[in-house]
Amino acid sequence: MQNLLKQRVPFFGKLSGTVTLLLCLTLLAGCGGSETDPTGTVTGNITYNGPPLTEGLVNIHSDSRSVVGTAEIDHEGHFEFEKPIATGDYRVYISPPPPPPPPEPGQPTPKSEPPQKIPEKYRTANTTDLDVKITSGTNELSLQLSD
Repeated sequence: MQNLLKQRVPFFGKLSGTVTLLLCLTLLAGCGGSETDPTGTVTGNITYNGPPLTEGLVNIHSDSRSVVGTAEIDHEGHFEFEKPIATGDYRVYISPPPPPPPPEPGQPTPKSEPPQKIPEKYRTANTTDLDVKITSGTNELSLQLSD
């Protein structure tokens, strides 16, 4: 009989620990509330000294959340963030476009235009003066860069 109890105790001990773990995970999954932060979709246009800025990345930054979104600027100066952004106040800075990928082995390097100049003051969250407020719903930004 004692041998039988010795064999069953570890099994029930493991079963008890597993049940406790599953119960805790179930309770944690239910925490956090059902409401989420309100969000807004963000699109816009960007110009530099009048004409559209035609390349680069628009970055939305919050001190409490760091970079919360990045959108690529198209050849007409339009950008659109793929995911909605939580409402609030943000700083916007512009990153130069990423370099083109290297050519395949044996292929010539494609000719490319020099990248459009983005003034230094707009390149970091610490130096930019582009501030925006994102509200619930649709947000259409008009960003104007100048020297």
